[in-house]
Amino acid sequence: MSKQVEIQMGALAPSITQQLADQGVDIAPSRSQAWDSQADAITRLMFADILTPSQVEKARQRLMKHIGEMLQ
Repeated sequence: MSKQVEIQMGALAPSITQQLADQGVDIAPSRSQAWDSQADAITRLMFADILTPSQVEKARQRLMKHIGEMLQ
């Protein structure tokens, strides 16, 4: 049985690294820090009006899919 992990993204959300640690997920820090960097980049592009809200949602979904695949 696989464990369900919840991750929030956004300017006010804790880092992915912290969220995974809080949920007891053991992952290499270099990997989770890369995900933090990618999530932060999406947020920065949103605030810079480079990505539309729908593009932000799609980018976050793709990142979540990638994270989910790596955690399996």
